[in-house]
Amino acid sequence: MSYLDIEKQLNEITDNLRQNLEKAGAINKEGDTIDRAKFEKVIDDMISKIIPIRRQLELERYDANSANIVESRMEWLRTIKNAHSIRYPEHISDEREEKILKAPQKDYGRLTEVFKDGAKLVTRLFGFQRGKPQQPEHGK
Repeated sequence: MSYLDIEKQLNEITDNLRQNLEKAGAINKEGDTIDRAKFEKVIDDMISKIIPIRRQLELERYDANSANIVESRMEWLRTIKNAHSIRYPEHISDEREEKILKAPQKDYGRLTEVFKDGAKLVTRLFGFQRGKPQQPEHGK
């Protein structure tokens, strides 16, 4: 079984995620979660359909890419389940990127001074190696 076959099986299970959640009454038309218990049940059912695929891969010889595809799809479903939302980027982001963009620009003056002091220290410690090599004095 190639990873393309596995990808096709996984797509058959997870491609209709939104429709399954709407049919179960877990989300409304806008995608907001209405019933968390139903939401988790639909996701758990999908994960339980993927587990036999993973077990089959463990029994047969397979390439590592196939196992990674299965594990990543299961992890994706678990992440959606923990977020209780299918709006993945909106609700699961930890907003680190937004904080970085909104943060005021820092003054790197002190950092530059520290770097220069460190460079001076390194020069003082190891600068003698860059100088002219000493000639051994014979006869003195």
